[in-house]
Amino acid sequence: MSFPIVYNKYQGIKNFSKLKRHSTFQISLVAGGNLKYYIGSQKYIGQKGDIFFIRPFDLHFSTSISNQKFSLDHIEFEREIIIPDYLVKDNRF
Repeated sequence: MSFPIVYNKYQGIKNFSKLKRHSTFQISLVAGGNLKYYIGSQKYIGQKGDIFFIRPFDLHFSTSISNQKFSLDHIEFEREIIIPDYLVKDNRF
């Protein structure tokens, strides 16, 4: 695991309309404004203070609402950060 935790901040009018997935967990905090967040087949309207939790390989994307500015902070991290290997190997997770 080369980068166990990655932090990103997005500000302005953004359109991440391309579905994506990754092998990491992701926690996103809406730090300002409003946005649409799609996780799997569910659509959510996020506003300042809302938190979204993305599991590994969940399809997701976010986009601004009516070209309004928003601010989104998120961290991505590997499973090993919260679930040790020995639990996975012993089928306890």
